Amino acid sequence: MQILGNPVSSNSTVRITLQNPQRVVFRLFDMNGKLLHSSTGDASPGANIYPISKFGFLAKGQYTLQAITSEAKFSVRMVKLRE
Repeated sequence: MQILGNPVSSNSTVRITLQNPQRVVFRLFDMNGKLLHSSTGDASPGANIYPISKFGFLAKGQYTLQAITSEAKFSVRMVKLRE
């Protein structure tokens, strides 16, 4: 999993590559482990692109974005530089 445009602003893009079609659960956590946002999407085999426009509410700081499927769990740290 990769965040395109990290550090993020109010909009960014997540790219995740999978072997099989499956449901993906995205979870956004602050550095204290508090869940801030969760969403679900369907993914196809190969590269999948998800535009995300919900980062505007985040304060400046570091966060962890997780993507969970039936086959794997991905985590990436992201940085929000401006409010």
